[in-house]
Amino acid sequence: MRILFENLGFFWFFFIVPAIIVLHFYTLKRVKARALTFANFDAIARVTGKQVFTKNLIPLYLRVAAFVFIVLALSSPILEYVTKQASADYVLAIDSSSSMLANDYNPNRLVAAKDAAKKFVELAPEGTYIGIISFAGTSFVESGIKDKKNQVIDAIDSLQMKEVGGTDIGSAIISAVNLLEDAKKTKSVILLTDGRSNVGIRPEDAIDYANEKNTVVHTIGIGTQEGGKFEGLEIISTVDEDTLKLVANSTFGLYYRAIGQEEIAQAYQSIINQGQYKRIVFLPPYLLSIAFLLLLTEWFLVNMRFRTIP
Repeated sequence: MRILFENLGFFWFFFIVPAIIVLHFYTLKRVKARALTFANFDAIARVTGKQVFTKNLIPLYLRVAAFVFIVLALSSPILEYVTKQASADYVLAIDSSSSMLANDYNPNRLVAAKDAAKKFVELAPEGTYIGIISFAGTSFVESGIKDKKNQVIDAIDSLQMKEVGGTDIGSAIISAVNLLEDAKKTKSVILLTDGRSNVGIRPEDAIDYANEKNTVVHTIGIGTQEGGKFEGLEIISTVDEDTLKLVANSTFGLYYRAIGQEEIAQAYQSIINQGQYKRIVFLPPYLLSIAFLLLLTEWFLVNMRFRTIP
């Protein structure tokens, strides 16, 4: 759960609070001085045993609290929190760059990712819409979201390594989010990659876009601890976990590290079982309502119990 403020500039108005407090006591002092001109309130206090003049702190507290809630409302706060839902629509974004040919999986990462993705489709509840995206230096829509499992599995089977150089995780996320634009259920992207984004859109920009579209992005890092080599080369490819954790944590998703083919399948299964999705609540109407009630209460107190002497 977190609260985001779209207009932090309004926070400068909080510096007015001390002025409200000073003005309150200044006004109180003026009223007391004017009243003492016409009556002996010290004598009244001795007779009644009660203090005639008070500091009127309760109205002051209410006035300051109302002002604080109004400033917070003007700052346009948004509450984001995670809850659970039984079903969702998914887009599987599968890395098909050359790094996925590393041999730390048998025969390579790409084949292992495809096998696990097919198991995910088979295990998904009936009526679940699933789309497929592959990505390297750019993204490719292999299948729009559909609830025909055999068609989705065929799209996964036909997925091949792309000749476009590099890995563009940002583009993959944005393309997956766009594919879910008309989804009727919770929107979830599952990004499976070795996580080394080196071209295209920055992952941070894609995170912002996913949050704007109220889409959760789960990430699965594929690659063993030792990393994998490529045929005929001594280059070792390892997982960039920092990027994948950032994407998942920033969109209320889950991050999984898959060091073997079984772990990939377990990660997919866990995502289905979690059913995690994000909700957003626009807070200004609630804050303004509280401020109105506080001001109304203060008005009644000032005009009844704490009525000012004319």
